[in-house]
Formats: sequence, C-alpha cells, structure tokens
Amino acid sequence: MRRIVLLLAMLVGLAGWLPGAQASDPAAAPRDRATEKLRELKRRQLGPALKVDQPTVDRLLEVERQYQPANQRVAREMAAEWGRLQRLMKQPAPPEGEVRALMESVRQKRRELLILRQRQFDEQMALLTPVQQARYLNYLMKLRKQLAREARQLKSGGGERWFWRPWSQPEVPTTNTQHKGEPRK
Repeated sequence: MRRIVLLLAMLVGLAGWLPGAQASDPAAAPRDRATEKLRELKRRQLGPALKVDQPTVDRLLEVERQYQPANQRVAREMAAEWGRLQRLMKQPAPPEGEVRALMESVRQKRRELLILRQRQFDEQMALLTPVQQARYLNYLMKLRKQLAREARQLKSGGGERWFWRPWSQPEVPTTNTQHKGEPRK
C-alpha cells in the first residue's frame, strides 16, 4: 500500500510541477497548456484503459482537478522552505535553531502534501472496482514512464540524439586484450 501511495504521490507531483504557477505568471501559460494536454490525454485514454464509461473518467479527473490547487500550493511552500534551508546551510556556521525550525517546516509541508495526495487517491479509488483500481495504477505507471522518457528526450535535445549517449555504447573489455586465435602472452 505504501508503494502505491508513493507512486501516486510521484505522479501527482509530476503533474503538479507542470502547472505550478499562478495565472498572473507569464511562464504559467505554457504550463497550463501542458496540464490541459495531459488532462485531455487522460480523458481520451482512461476510459479504454480502465474499461469504464466517460462519466467515471470525468469524475476521476474532477477529483484530480479539485486537489490540484492545494497540492500546488503546499508543494510551492515546501520548495520555498527548502530553498531557505539550502541558503542557510551555505553559511559557514548556520544557526541551529533556524535550521531546526526550517527542517520541521519542510517535514510538516511534506506530511501535508502526502495527506492531500492520500485523500485524493482514496477518493479516486472509491469510484472504481478493485479490478479498475489495478488497471488505473497500471495506467498511471505507464504514463509516468512515458512522461519521464519524453522529458529525457527533450532534455537531451530531442530527436534520436539521446540514443547515442556514451553509456548506450557497448562496453569494450579492458582487462583481457587477447583475441581468439592469438597466442597467450
């Protein structure tokens, strides 16, 4: 159960990073478009993947939409506290009291975020049968992998360039330089 919650938390976090800004932010427009694209993708794919009707898909997405602002707010607050903690730790002798207070604040925000995500998960699972729940988790895992793969491709410059990274090349043995048919040294 804990792994399921962590998986859901990662997925919601991934979705939460996309639209993580207010509408007044000029950079929010691309994130909002990405969020809408993701939502439309889910709207199209969830019905056949879970073998449910469109109203059930709409209810699942509505639950996600209801929790999204609170998840984003808590995630932003946690990131801000974490940033303050990192700046504080760059000092030669960070004040222990402030570090303790910031650490507790970060822990509290993380707890709050996990509780929100658990509530969302529980509400979504209440809409589905156990078989549909399993299909939903499977769908979310595949979606996360697909998004991660696309993010890697974008980060590496897109296209097929990511395939030619050095770690994808076959390793050449370095310890044994003897070839077949060659006498031993």
